[in-house]
Amino acid sequence: MTFDPLATLHPKSKHSTVCVRVSRKWEYRGGTDDGPIAHIDLVLADEKGDAIYAEIPSSEVDVISPLIEEGGIYIISRFRVSRAKSLYRPIDAPYMIEFTCYTKVYPANNLPETFPRYVYNLTPFAELPKYAGENKYFLDVLGIISEVSDTTLLQLPNQSAATLNRNIILKDLSNVEIKLTLWGQRAAEFTIDEVYNEEQGKPIVVLIVGNLMKSFAGEEYLSGNTACRWYFNPAIPEAEEFYNSTHNQRLTIKRTAAPPHQTARLQGSLQLEDKHLLDLETMDPYDFPICMVHVIAATAY
Repeated sequence: MTFDPLATLHPKSKHSTVCVRVSRKWEYRGGTDDGPIAHIDLVLADEKGDAIYAEIPSSEVDVISPLIEEGGIYIISRFRVSRAKSLYRPIDAPYMIEFTCYTKVYPANNLPETFPRYVYNLTPFAELPKYAGENKYFLDVLGIISEVSDTTLLQLPNQSAATLNRNIILKDLSNVEIKLTLWGQRAAEFTIDEVYNEEQGKPIVVLIVGNLMKSFAGEEYLSGNTACRWYFNPAIPEAEEFYNSTHNQRLTIKRTAAPPHQTARLQGSLQLEDKHLLDLETMDPYDFPICMVHVIAATAY
């Protein structure tokens, strides 16, 4: 079967069929993490290495989203090609794909693993400050992790409840540092426990995509929310210089603990339900995919 290269797509393209890897997938829920899904966003890459942004509208989320997993390779047809959004672009491309009620999605089988796993356009640390406050493009960076904080809670003006955040300090080969603040679910998900051994102290190179540059109280920093993704020790050409320069070096990553009052606040924010063992046995795991409960010992049923 012949597929259309992403580079040839145009708003006049009416019957295109593409074969792509889903490099990234995330939900956009407006200004909060717990609002209704406004749309699902995707970064797609074809075998030639070209990439495009795609969007599943809220009306089609229930039907199409379960068919697509991040990292998977799919054949997609019957979609609309539109001009790219003016703001929050994950890649620099003139057009985007819009899924419709007619869009068809099928897993691609028996294909070579030559589709790129990472889609990125690196911005040097020294150039990041000039993007503070801009939101036309998301920014991608590559650096070495030198510090990771615990999660803390911060009350944001546009949210009724406090939001989780975590700070990470990244360093480039010139020892220029930049702070990255992760928010909400991204802050909760980030961990280096599986890739960092404190006794060995091997440096961790990380590719972090989908960030915005912010400025607050005179400090400029990267901000990562739902569009943010990270890849530890990625196999990309730009990382080779990092690997060569840190070969046989030992690096201790500083762990910054949350203040005591924040720790207490985090613990207090977890509303644990009281459940008997019988309750747990009869629970449908698909109704409660993630739950934290306080188990009450039972003497008899």
